[in-house]
Amino acid sequence: KPTSRLTLRAGYELADTQYQDYDEFSLQTHRGSLEAAFDFDVVEAGLLYNYVHARLDGDGYLDYHLASPYVTRLIGDTLFLRGALEFTDKDFLNDDLRDAEGQGLRGDAYYFIGGTDRYVSLTAKLEEEDAMSDAFDFSGGELNANYSHRSQIMDRDTRFQIGAGWETRDYDGITPAISETREDDIISADAGFEFELAGPLLLDLDYSYRDRQSNLPSADYDEHVGEIRLRAQF
Repeated sequence: KPTSRLTLRAGYELADTQYQDYDEFSLQTHRGSLEAAFDFDVVEAGLLYNYVHARLDGDGYLDYHLASPYVTRLIGDTLFLRGALEFTDKDFLNDDLRDAEGQGLRGDAYYFIGGTDRYVSLTAKLEEEDAMSDAFDFSGGELNANYSHRSQIMDRDTRFQIGAGWETRDYDGITPAISETREDDIISADAGFEFELAGPLLLDLDYSYRDRQSNLPSADYDEHVGEIRLRAQF
């Protein structure tokens, strides 16, 4: 914090998933972030920048940039509001036709229940993406709702979270595989449990479900994912 009103943040995250039998799906992502926020009393205004470099099977796959100016406001002790514009740039290193620029509008609301340990969050988003190929141009929207509860069990910090969402995308160009414009709808649900083991070590248990409905057969399927993670947090 250079001054009492100005906050600067920077971060880096590395994620790596390796498959024993299907190396072509092994994914590594590097994410860097920069953020500056200034408190104007009535609202806080800021600018967030994210850069992601993704590697698939050891080779470069995607460079992704996000720039997002935003404003936030805390109303009393219970309601936190955030509104943002999102500008994105995608560079697929092996498929120039999927390179795209996008614009979006996002709103978030957090309602705190008796403090910050319990809250309900709602997110709404509208987006539009213009790719090199008309087949990948789309407009869409998202709605998500989550409930989070932090407490203690056996003197250990725990967090339980449950959520549901809906996403829709309407593509502009004709998809050659179906000779018509592609339409996707995704209904999702997820649940997670975080438990403090000792010191900085935490155990995460997560489950997510996706009902992917599409007129493109290869994108029309149900997805169930369960995860167990041992995590160190500093």
